[in-house]
Amino acid sequence: MKDLLIKMAALERVELTDDTPEELHANIVFGRLKAYVILPGVDMEQERKKLQEELEYAQGFVRSIEAKLSNEKFVNNAPAAVVDRERKKLEDGKGRVAMLEESLAQIGR
Repeated sequence: MKDLLIKMAALERVELTDDTPEELHANIVFGRLKAYVILPGVDMEQERKKLQEELEYAQGFVRSIEAKLSNEKFVNNAPAAVVDRERKKLEDGKGRVAMLEESLAQIGR
């Protein structure tokens, strides 16, 4: 997969890591997947603003799902598959919020 990604995205290299790079980098968050793209000349203030906007959106999403799941009528009357799907959305949303918060903290250092 790495070779395919390098070719399709015209990348110099791809490395799998759990560590945040020390170099200036942009963060890409898609669902619960997080990627770091090392780019010389990244505008960190613009990246911070973008991440903050994404975080606010993700937090709003989590709040809306929490409100839906706290509604007893919804939980009691909706099909089990629908309630389970909403619980999965909530779990994914909370994971995204955590990753975005971590990304903002990393930029702030």
